[in-house]
Formats: sequence, structure tokens, C-alpha cells
Amino acid sequence: MLKFHECLSSLTSAKCDTCLERFPTLSVTSQPNGINECSRCAHDKSIPKRYSSANNMDPGPVPLQLQSLSQTEEMLISAVMPVMSIYRLPHGQYGYSGHVINFPQDVHGFATTLPRLPSEVDILVVRKEKEQTHRDFRVRRRAVEEALTWLLANNIYYRSIGVSVDQNTLASLPEDGDLTDLRTVQPAESQGEVTPDDVSTEEHYSSSFVPNAAPPATERETIEQAVQSLGQPQSSHLMWPSIGGTPINEFQTEGYFSMAFPTLFPTGAADFNGIRMNSVTVGNYFTHLMKYDDGRFAKHPRFRFFALNTEMRWRANETGRIYIRQHPGEAHLTVDDLRDMIGREGESFSNKVVHYGASLRGTRQYWFRERNHLIAMIDTLGLPTIFFTHSAADHQWPELASLICPEDPDNKQARVKAVIDNPALADWFFYYRIQKFVDAFYIHTLKATDYWMRFEWQHRGSPHVHGLAWLPNAPNVEDLLSSSPDLVESTKQEIIEYADKIISTINPAVLPDGSNVSDAPPPKVDPHICNKPYSEVTDLEEDLTDLIATCQRHTRCSESYCLRTRNGKQECRFGYPKDLQAQTNINITEEEPL
Repeated sequence: MLKFHECLSSLTSAKCDTCLERFPTLSVTSQPNGINECSRCAHDKSIPKRYSSANNMDPGPVPLQLQSLSQTEEMLISAVMPVMSIYRLPHGQYGYSGHVINFPQDVHGFATTLPRLPSEVDILVVRKEKEQTHRDFRVRRRAVEEALTWLLANNIYYRSIGVSVDQNTLASLPEDGDLTDLRTVQPAESQGEVTPDDVSTEEHYSSSFVPNAAPPATERETIEQAVQSLGQPQSSHLMWPSIGGTPINEFQTEGYFSMAFPTLFPTGAADFNGIRMNSVTVGNYFTHLMKYDDGRFAKHPRFRFFALNTEMRWRANETGRIYIRQHPGEAHLTVDDLRDMIGREGESFSNKVVHYGASLRGTRQYWFRERNHLIAMIDTLGLPTIFFTHSAADHQWPELASLICPEDPDNKQARVKAVIDNPALADWFFYYRIQKFVDAFYIHTLKATDYWMRFEWQHRGSPHVHGLAWLPNAPNVEDLLSSSPDLVESTKQEIIEYADKIISTINPAVLPDGSNVSDAPPPKVDPHICNKPYSEVTDLEEDLTDLIATCQRHTRCSESYCLRTRNGKQECRFGYPKDLQAQTNINITEEEPL
């Protein structure tokens, strides 16, 4: 485990002078010409190098006029409107759902007059009835005017489409205040009383990184429903502002990225469809930008979701092209043809669609394939020995603080804000830390022969991971299902002895009177115990005691966390408090079967 801690504490961000990427795992060496290059750029024989400024991969610095714009101000000056559903999660982070659709503001092309009218800003406010406040919609008229003036003079795409400033719209903006002329929805009041059983708290809602296809159904049913819905009249929805009626193809429209996110591409350089001698795939393009030196792409509240969704759709298009190349006879099928094919071929057609969709990470087809992979592992290796869950202490880890806010890593507020602003780096650190921990603890310490993991994100945006590990010489728990009472009892004893060798549930906290009991109060540790670097731990036993008492105990039940009303009585959904046990025991009852 010492190697694990040393690996984390040695992480530092390095910068490549050629691609201008900065990242903790970037391996940079000094070249004969005096510049520092990452291994990818050093081995790149392309002329010009694929990720260099000479290949139009450097968006350049952000001028002062564009640096301090709010998200609302950026939307006012954007010539393209990426329509996406982004919402604020509890504790400040952001989430998104659905797909990104990209429209020009004018019916016949890109916007030619800016700023946009406040009523046409792509923000929909959802608030409770009688609530009149707006947050995070600050607009400064002077800042918008200066930003537009700079873009018209310096952005090649704003100049090429002939954007002009609408002085009347500009004059209607507040001098320095929040926009109030925004589309607003007040949800209908709930019918009946909502009990704690009817809601799930944000701490326990989880999802995979990419939104899964909605309701649980078989793959065939999902495909049939999608095809049957094509061409059917849709229910009425909220009217969207007057924008172009035809979505923009972001993979073919030059300047699209620059006009959708002008604060990220101030001059229009490094646009995905810009002219470059050596092509770059959309996945590598977004990865490059998310690692860009100043971090502005990773920190942008909307761009990271736009990038994720755009890459997913690009990969889906590529998968579709592969399918058509391998099934040329189905290239010109109509909706009616698809319906007939589903009726004739049934599961055969569904299986083909599932097979090709399995490469799209996060989709139902992807997890269907992963489930089959897990089942195959169980068939080969037997039942797993350990089920584990690890959560992120992303506000506490000192190694993450040194990476994400190196200017003030000991400031708690600065750490929290940095995690909110740059979740990509925080999530990468969690993934990296888990990989190193699995290698150090499960594989090298417990000698695990194999493992399987799934990463999920809590509703507030922080990650956790669920996993299974197979340990050698583990007892066969399936024998607990035997009809032979003697075999069941001997298996219980074997499992208990095996578990006692690798697991301890003793709380070593000691009370002032010298007694050693498991209900000792958590110690008062400031800063938080998880914020202590491993190098500062002088007493392992004391540190372990503090960790257990602070992080590994269910100390308080509350309605917002675990209390649920059942049969008119509040109960902890985890079953606490539990009776103390002097010895390890296995209880199999009708209420809690194996």
C-alpha cells in the first residue's frame, strides 16, 4: 500500500510545448531544440505535427473582452444555438439529459444580427409557483457590446457571415443585472401528499456516465417502439423561439464550434471543421481540448456535455455506416420496411441492432454486453468472493487538491469550487486512484485472480464504483443452498473462518475510561481525516481508528438520508441500529434469504 500512496503523491501536471496539453499523466521530455514534448508529439512524424498550432489545433488565448462573460452573456452573442438539456445538481455541479441539437438562429443561415433577444436565449427556467427570483443570469450591457465588437474584428467566422450589432436589442439589456424576460415553467402541483417513500434523495440516485435508454424493456421491444413511433403525430410541447428549422451538421459545417462557443474559440482557430493538413478524429479532438493548457474547455459548464454527446452521435453514425457496408441490401429501407422486417425476423433483427450498438459506451446495448461478460466470468470463475463499493472523497483528498487547485490546496472553499468547475479532472483522478488501489490491495494484498467494476455518478455529480473480486481458495457459498443440514453448517463455519482471516469489524476507538466499545463517539478531527496526506501519518493505529469512527459508521438516521415510512412507522432503510455481535455469524431467514 505504500507504493499506492507514493504513486498518488507524486502526481503533478506537466505541459507539452507542442500540443499545449497539460495533464497529470503526461510524460514530457526535453527535446534537442529546447522544447518540452509529450511522448505522443515526440514520436509524431507528421508534418506539421498533428496536435500542433501549425495543424490548426491551438484555439489561442482568450482576450480580456471574453474572459469574464457569464454563460447567459455568451449565449447572447453566440451565432449558433446548441440546444441541450443541462441542469444544476445539488451542491453546485451540472448534469445533462437527452441529445444535443444544433440550430442556426436565422431560418436561412447563421445569425446576422447580435446580441440575441433575451426571450430567445436558450434557457428555460423551471421554478416553484410564486417563486420570482432568477439566479446565475447576470448580463452586463457594456461587456456584451465589447465582446461582440472584439469578435467582429477578430473572429474569422463572425466576419465571414457578416454579423452586425443590433443596437436596439443591445439597449434593451440591463446595465448590470439578471435577465428576467426568460421562458419560465411552473410545474403543476403534486397530487396528494408526498411521503418519504415516494422520493429518492440525491445521495442515492446513481447513473452511468452516459444516459441509459429509458424504461426497462427487452431489446426487441425497445427497437419496435422506436420504429413504430416514427412518423406518428407528437403531443404539443412548449414553443421554441424562432430559429432555423433545419439542424446544423456539426461534422460538416465549418465554423460551427467557434460560433456556438465564442469564448472558447475567440479567433475561430482550431474549429473542428477548420482547414488542417492532418485530420483528427472527433474523439481525439475533444480529448485534446479537454486537456488544453488553460483548462477552459474542461471548466466550461456546457461544452463538456456538448463534447460527450457529439462524440456519441459521431460514433453512432460510424457504427451505422459499418452496418450498412456489411448489409448493403438494407441501405434504402423505409420505416414501413423496418416494421415489416421486425415482424418477420423478430429476435434475429433485434440481435443485429444490439450487436452493433454495444460499442457505444453507456447505452443499454453496451451494458447488455457487459452483463453477459460478467455472467461469463461467473460461469468460468465461480461466484465472486467480494462485492465492494468505493466513493469519492473529492472535497478532501490532498493529492486531488494539489492537482485541481494548486494555488490554494488547503482552502476548503477553493477545493469545493475547483471540483465543481473541473469535474473532468476530479473524475479522472477517482478512476486513476481506484485502478491503483485495486492493483495494490485486491490484487497484490488479497491476491485476487480477477475483478469487474462499474462506475456510477451520484445525483450530486460525484462518482463511486461498484465491483466484484474473485479471491483464491474461497469457500463455495452455493453449498449453503444444499438440502443437507450438515453440509450447510460446515459451509457456514468455513465461510466464517475464511472471512475472519481477511475482514475485521472491530472498532478500536477507546473511551476515556479505557473501555473499548463500538459506539464510541467520532473523534473531532480538523481538518477532515481524509484530508491528511499519508506522509503525515505517524501512528497507523490511531489514524485507522479515526478513519473508522469518522467514515465507516452509520452515526445518525435522518429523513433526508435513510429513514423511510413503512406501515406508518419510520425505519432506517439500512436496518440500523443493529445489535452488537461478539462473533461473526451467518443468519439466513425468510425475511433475509441468501
